[in-house]
Amino acid sequence: MAIEMRTEVQGMTAEQIQDFVAQVVMPKIKTFPGFIAHASGATEGGCYVTEF
Repeated sequence: MAIEMRTEVQGMTAEQIQDFVAQVVMPKIKTFPGFIAHASGATEGGCYVTEF
């Protein structure tokens, strides 16, 4: 069964999130069974992160 997790992070830029995800999140999350994709982008006042 697939799930979607979405988080909105206030006060961080899309660039900051992309750096954090690339260095900390992706190396670990890619090893999780069922991982499909990651997406992130800017919102008003912060950014969002979505994982499938």
